[in-house]
Amino acid sequence: MTKKTEAFDQIMEHGVDLKNRILYFGRVDAGDDGAMFTWDSVEKAIRGLHILASQNKQPIELHMNSCGGSSSDMLRLHDEIMTCPCKIIFVGSGECTSSATWIMACCDYRKLYENTHVLLHDGSDTASDRHTDFLINSKHSEEHMDLLYQLYADNSVMPFDFWADICQRDVPLTPYECLTLGLIDEVIKPAARGNLRKARTRRLNNMDEVEIKALTKTIYKRIRKKRNLNKIEISVKQPEYDPNLVENEPEDLEPSDSTLSTNSTTVTISNASSLPEKVGQQSDETEDPNS
Repeated sequence: MTKKTEAFDQIMEHGVDLKNRILYFGRVDAGDDGAMFTWDSVEKAIRGLHILASQNKQPIELHMNSCGGSSSDMLRLHDEIMTCPCKIIFVGSGECTSSATWIMACCDYRKLYENTHVLLHDGSDTASDRHTDFLINSKHSEEHMDLLYQLYADNSVMPFDFWADICQRDVPLTPYECLTLGLIDEVIKPAARGNLRKARTRRLNNMDEVEIKALTKTIYKRIRKKRNLNKIEISVKQPEYDPNLVENEPEDLEPSDSTLSTNSTTVTISNASSLPEKVGQQSDETEDPNS
């Protein structure tokens, strides 16, 4: 087995990228359950954390896409993160809900991708059959939830009472709202991919509007639906260019001065519209986490 194969297996089977110091939470071979906070997923993450921390004291990235799970298992991982000698950088994407949000909040630097779904709420309990046990468990549950609210308060700009109040309901948040509340430190924005999309942009700028109009009629006829839209606008957004994002054999940048372009071309399809020859006829307007 080659070193590259071993490294690949280490990432896929154990979620540990030794070279880049990345820890991927969850198991890819367990379906949706593999991304939840269970004894198995947390113990695997902790062992990976220990391995990376034993190599050196450079930052470790914790990548997570999780719908939550056991808050007790989550607290086990939380405590290990809090005692780790390395800086832990949280990178969330896809879904970051329930127990995953407490791990997100507690890390040393917190990042979410733009389209990450975030959801906060109370924990859930199973009522006991016996009255006395119910009272005991109720008291314990209240103390447990107070601990979790305090985790939010300690890792955000909002007080304990705020979190205890809103978490009585499911609270969906956008990454930018998390940023405002202090739950994260950065929203990861898409790269300016114009240099990688030159062929695509050239083709879109030379589409035949008459053909597009005919196809829209065909599609509505195919699905047996009357078109309810008065107008359909064909818009070709001209991509932004990043001179640092290039292919292996880069061509000259378009535009040549590497200026970021956000222009878009719009064509309207309606019964009375007079269509231009090409869509591409453009308007004249034109904290480092590791530190």
